[in-house]
Amino acid sequence: MPITPLSRAEIESIKQDLRSNGWHSKATMNHELRFSLKRNNVITLAIKIPLRLAIKTEIPVEIVKFHLSITWQFWNLNTIMSTFLQDLRRNLEQLKEEVKIDFNFSQEEQDSKLIELFNDVMPEPLKEEDERTFLNRLRIAMLNNETLCHEIPDEILQVIVTVIEKLGLSSSFKIPWELKKGIARFRISDLLIFSNEETEYFLLEKDGYMTYFKDIYYQEKFYMRAFFESFFLPFFLSFYEKKEFGEQIQIFLENWIIFCRMLLNTLFKLVDSLSINYNEFVQFHPEKELLSNKFEDNRNNFPFSALYHETLFQKELSSIQNELLIAPPTNFKVMQSITFLVEAKDLIESLKFKDALKLLEEAAQIFKKHDQVKLLLSTYFLLAKIYKILRQYNISLKYLKNSFELTKTGKIPINLILKVHHKLGKLYFLLNRPEEALYHLNILVNFSEHEKQFAVPVKYLGHAYLLLGIIHSRKKNVAQSKTCFKKAKELGKIHPVTFVKLFLFRIKEFSKNNKISQALKYINALFTSEEINIENPDYIDYYIDILFELARIYIYHRKSKKKALQVLLKLNKILKNMRSSVKKIEFTVQWNVLMGSYFKFFENDEHEFKKHLLKSEQLKEKLRKIGVMQ
Repeated sequence: MPITPLSRAEIESIKQDLRSNGWHSKATMNHELRFSLKRNNVITLAIKIPLRLAIKTEIPVEIVKFHLSITWQFWNLNTIMSTFLQDLRRNLEQLKEEVKIDFNFSQEEQDSKLIELFNDVMPEPLKEEDERTFLNRLRIAMLNNETLCHEIPDEILQVIVTVIEKLGLSSSFKIPWELKKGIARFRISDLLIFSNEETEYFLLEKDGYMTYFKDIYYQEKFYMRAFFESFFLPFFLSFYEKKEFGEQIQIFLENWIIFCRMLLNTLFKLVDSLSINYNEFVQFHPEKELLSNKFEDNRNNFPFSALYHETLFQKELSSIQNELLIAPPTNFKVMQSITFLVEAKDLIESLKFKDALKLLEEAAQIFKKHDQVKLLLSTYFLLAKIYKILRQYNISLKYLKNSFELTKTGKIPINLILKVHHKLGKLYFLLNRPEEALYHLNILVNFSEHEKQFAVPVKYLGHAYLLLGIIHSRKKNVAQSKTCFKKAKELGKIHPVTFVKLFLFRIKEFSKNNKISQALKYINALFTSEEINIENPDYIDYYIDILFELARIYIYHRKSKKKALQVLLKLNKILKNMRSSVKKIEFTVQWNVLMGSYFKFFENDEHEFKKHLLKSEQLKEKLRKIGVMQ
């Protein structure tokens, strides 16, 4: 049976009837009976039950706002549906008048200070201002107030977590459907989510803003939500002893959540008490209907969280990413430390290695304390990377060994275990410790051959075969070396960087052994390859390395002035366009050394030779100042 949409006359009739009984589509602070209506026969009725502060302030302070709502959709507006709407409306009005809840937390010696703070912070309500707009202004005012702008103390946070867990909710990776598109980026590290197996959530923000709701899709025809939100925590924390306040918040939270659950149970009974023919109602999709903006008067009075309302005007939303967490966090320190990883990466880009190390070491302690091993592994990777950049290879190795120990906990996924072996194999190779390098590289190869259900990333496998080929070549294991190089070349067709690395190794080996013709042959093969564009930005570091090898050949071996200058000028142009990095500085040191040699050997210009030599020394000093060991 198709839905018969409400006519304009029917819409006006419903609106007029509700408004004549004190219901409002525009939800201001004073409107406690609210409704929303869509032309496709979706109706929401919502009651607000505010709990006001007993002490007198210039603006009445609602410490907590309870909401109870019910949404349904019907086939057409007939006598049965009109009667149901009337009966439900009257019952909700009666419920609103009957329910009572107290908030008795006041001390005479503190009241005057508390009144002064509320009067100072609370924004003046504008005439007929939407309540949600007022709450957004209040949140901004609180964030801008130095007295209130601090993190929830650990003692109070623990009390809150204990209460929530006692009531059957626990820290969770589950995300409410209204936040699936993301939340404001600046809230990512400031939010803890607690949930259960049902659609029940407690959201705690770092500034103390609390939101609770429980949803039930009753009989798959009525979508109900019991809800509360409260901003009072920072105000009271500013004036009362933590121990005393901790005892009180435990009582408040427990009562408030139980009260919400009671409201929801009351709504079930209320609906059941009405004479209902469920065939008159549509089985609708709550998410689709309630997230729509096609409401009459542009008003949707379903009680969403403040976080959801922020998404409506925030340009940049971020998904709540939990992939690095082993267990859902129950404190903000873990969440804050995740941002340390992002900040550290930015500091690395800015060559501020000491600051990055300090952040990462602090994050590592927190992750270790809370057994967040995947985050700890990511932190060790970054620490190892920094010390490798700084040429402090033994410290870098220490962190990779720590990473290897984490793989034995059984909490690290296989893709990250393979990454650890790849990093250790590379570093042991760099340190010229072939036996240890072989151990880790062979694990990658053997895993690829025997564990077919897991795919070793081609970039790891190709690089492993290349390094194994080099090690066996140096050990004079000719047959094994050829097999490994052959495998690396095959994988290079899938992952071209492997192919480029293989050629670069060959070029450097030939140059080192004075086989210049062979080196030039391989360089030419890369430059003229139809399969690989060596100037592709993906290969830029390798391309620069090859150009340096070519410049050395033309300066020291082939004595070709014209060709040497062409290569050096090309390198200069590329280096100028590179972003600032340790690699760029090191490349520039090499360039100045080669440029000095060019002027010395081809131009017999001692002045230019010394100028470039001095420049290379100045750049080396710059590296030393930022911590890079020479």
